Amino acid sequence: MKRAVLSKKDFVRRYLEGEFGNAPRSWIDLETFKKEANPSQRYHVRIARVGYPVTFYDVPFNEVEETCYRVKDQLDLSDIYISEMGPEAKKIFQGEVMESPMTFLKYNLLALPMRQAFQIQTLYAVGLTARILLREYLDSPSLEWLEFLLESYPDQVIEFSTYSIEWGILGWNTVFWEVRKY
Repeated sequence: MKRAVLSKKDFVRRYLEGEFGNAPRSWIDLETFKKEANPSQRYHVRIARVGYPVTFYDVPFNEVEETCYRVKDQLDLSDIYISEMGPEAKKIFQGEVMESPMTFLKYNLLALPMRQAFQIQTLYAVGLTARILLREYLDSPSLEWLEFLLESYPDQVIEFSTYSIEWGILGWNTVFWEVRKY
């Protein structure tokens, strides 16, 4: 069993170190982002504060810095991290899952960013039904890794997106956006 993820700052540090498996390329600071990111990609400007009501999806490369500074009045730049935007048109399944003691799954089947999608469609599955859904959509390495995460981080929420294509730094069909117990 791994150490629980009890804060967003702790999560972001561990996420950027690759602890949670397949993920998009991500950056904690603007300077590194500007050096390494692909100008033809779109990005997700994310906030490292629990419950922060705003996140910025589908931001063009040349607008990322401006987007970060737009919230500087309310946040420190160290509260912002940047990830490649997922191929939303290819998204087939997304949600939050946890094992406590049985499997609980909150999900949707919409090709939209998760916050937007849950405003339109929120479905639930428990136990065997949840496991069948996960097996139906996740490819083998994603499913094996999810099993590892569920075992390693009991009673913690694992947030994921599954695509009809391989995507992310490990090339699986599922990326793991967050692991949390906060």
